[in-house]
Amino acid sequence: MSRVVPPPSVSTSSRNGRCWRRYPPMSTTPVLTLTRVVHRNGRVTVRQRYYSVPAKFIGMKVRVKL
Repeated sequence: MSRVVPPPSVSTSSRNGRCWRRYPPMSTTPVLTLTRVVHRNGRVTVRQRYYSVPAKFIGMKVRVKL
């Protein structure tokens, strides 16, 4: 997915999409991979934050890529 931004001379409220240009694609390689167990409420805790996971993974170990 590429992000679209207006050139400096175009207002962001402009609806004319012809003047916009695309950012080059960014690499998204994970820096850190962790293994976490999904809690009974369907969430995993990573760095004191909760992330929801499909219920079918409750009790299983999942890999988290940051």
